[in-house]
Amino acid sequence: MKLMGHLRHKAAICLSVAAAAWMLAGPGQMPSSRGTVSGRITDREGRPIPGVQVMVAGERSVTVTTDPSGRYRAEGLEPGRYSIWVEKEGYAPLRETGRAAALRLRPGEHLEDVDFRLDREAFLCGLVQDPERRPLVGVRVSALQRVFTGPTASYSPLRTALSNDQGRFCLRGLPPGLYYLVAVPTERPIASVTAPGQKPCPAHSVLRITFYAKSDTIHTAVPIHVSAEESREDILMELLADRGYCVRATLVDSLTGAAPAQATVQLHQQISQQWHPVGFSKVQGAREIHISGLPPGEYRLAARSRDPATNRSAFGQLTFQIFNDNLGDLQLALAPLVQLPVQISLEDSGHEAVKPRVAVAIEPTWRVPFQDEETWLRLSSDAGVGFASLFPDEYWIRIWVADRRYYVSRVRIAGEDVLYKPLVVPPAQTAPVEITLASGAGTVRGTVVDSGDKPVPGAVVALAPATLPEISAPQQIRHEYTDQYGAFEFPNLRPGDYRVAAFLGMTRAQVDDAAFLRAHWSDLRKLQVDKDQVADLKLKVTPPR
Repeated sequence: MKLMGHLRHKAAICLSVAAAAWMLAGPGQMPSSRGTVSGRITDREGRPIPGVQVMVAGERSVTVTTDPSGRYRAEGLEPGRYSIWVEKEGYAPLRETGRAAALRLRPGEHLEDVDFRLDREAFLCGLVQDPERRPLVGVRVSALQRVFTGPTASYSPLRTALSNDQGRFCLRGLPPGLYYLVAVPTERPIASVTAPGQKPCPAHSVLRITFYAKSDTIHTAVPIHVSAEESREDILMELLADRGYCVRATLVDSLTGAAPAQATVQLHQQISQQWHPVGFSKVQGAREIHISGLPPGEYRLAARSRDPATNRSAFGQLTFQIFNDNLGDLQLALAPLVQLPVQISLEDSGHEAVKPRVAVAIEPTWRVPFQDEETWLRLSSDAGVGFASLFPDEYWIRIWVADRRYYVSRVRIAGEDVLYKPLVVPPAQTAPVEITLASGAGTVRGTVVDSGDKPVPGAVVALAPATLPEISAPQQIRHEYTDQYGAFEFPNLRPGDYRVAAFLGMTRAQVDDAAFLRAHWSDLRKLQVDKDQVADLKLKVTPPR
């Protein structure tokens, strides 16, 4: 099972890298001399580690492998900002511990001695069993970390493993941290109903999603603290049981009234205020589908159809609850995909002003994206048509502006501002998304230093509005790793009041959390950013509480 927080966070990282690369590679950019990054990877005792994968990610990503002496060299790098991800089986990967390097490469620069130390992996192993203490095979066990990726704090699976034929599981490659373990039984079967009039199956006992230790919600789960290179093999995951029910749903094309020729169906269950994928299937020519083994709870069913003859797609979703009985009269109407025009305008500017290039990304707020789903758009002054085939659904919107003189002032659809709210795209969408940019953007930049006033590379700096709501939206909290000089920069800022802090040994996902920042609120530095201002700061590392 892939939990939504994990997917959204990974997607956000990929989109941020892609947006930054696109904006750095502007039209007419003059060729510049390329540089190199090289260094050595060792273990805790200083011994070289061969065969380590090192990815230098930026405008152009380069992946190399360390030689027998633990050395690596990445060549042909254009000037710009890069992140270095280091990973090898049996070791805790840097890119998930907050120690991944952020580098700034000047034209023709050759950075040497960019070294890393890898710790041996920590692991949590144990046994999965049912209430009668019988070992369970094929149960998906995940180690979750608390992150913030949308409307509420969520829990992202860092490692996942299936229990073997003896019920044993092992989660390897864990960096130090606090984890919540969750066990997910075999995904609920979604099958085509071939017999007309077939009644839903009788209720029977089923296993349900269970958190460690024997909890049905993450709020009462017992977290496990993992230290560097720690190993445990005594974790017991005993699954809870409940009555299981069946659901019968009818798929209908809203235009033709016929059954879809092909459909991909997703089933999500809400647990601890987060939607978890619990079922997935592809069905052919099925008007009715049958889902069995569902414990009581709230569910969402989503389906995407595609007609191979016309290549026309449709999408639909519905939410239902199971209390103590089967459901047999659900109808899921599939509506055609819609066009979502996107318009860019400049605030208080004449028609002659040149609009900066903008990158727009949208991501579903609650579900796994379907294959080939359109989520990425690039706009410039001479092109801005919008999304051509969008699912009628709810999305978060992310926007990057290439010109640092501008910031996003408003994002409206049908008169409603959705800059920091979910964007709801209804069927038969006609209203455009209106993105208004304003000049006078501020910039916050600076250096993170230690107690000896020496630069701290690899720290994560978080910048949040001074009036941070209890629930914040993506991009409301800005975060960036410091480079090899301890430097960071936040351009395209709306003038106003902010708070900023630097943390060491943490990931961007961990600080992208309104609750985490509120716990450190008194430690965050107050900052006012005026129009067109470039604020230079020197920050000390804030100890996490």
